[in-house]
Amino acid sequence: MKTLHRHSYGTVPLYKGEDGYQVLLIEMHNRVHPEHAYWTFPKGTPEKGESPGETALRETREETGLKAITLDPHFSATESYVFTDGDERIEKQVTYFLGVVEDQSIQIEPDEVRSARWVSFAEAESLLTYQGARDVFSEAVLYITNSD
Repeated sequence: MKTLHRHSYGTVPLYKGEDGYQVLLIEMHNRVHPEHAYWTFPKGTPEKGESPGETALRETREETGLKAITLDPHFSATESYVFTDGDERIEKQVTYFLGVVEDQSIQIEPDEVRSARWVSFAEAESLLTYQGARDVFSEAVLYITNSD
């Protein structure tokens, strides 16, 4: 079995309203197992010449329609996981940046994203499908809590 190493970049989209913080989660179609969708954060692979931050912003815009996003330059967190796709073993790392959002309007890309919704921190912890995403989110919450 051939092993490939891939790196993607994404955001933990965050909105601070009068009632506190909300985070945007997306329910992704699973290309390897189409019957299983999963909840996560927007992410994707870089295009030629893109920086990690540019990739994170572009992928977030493409998947969610969010436009007014500012990356926090002091936060990033990485998750790592392994999966198989046919006869390939994929070792993947995803680096997430905190993306502060001014406008909560979303428009999903239905070819990739099944649904999306803004949720409270408590709801996000219960919705996120994979432990790696929950760990990234825990790091983000700790950072936000210590920054306020």
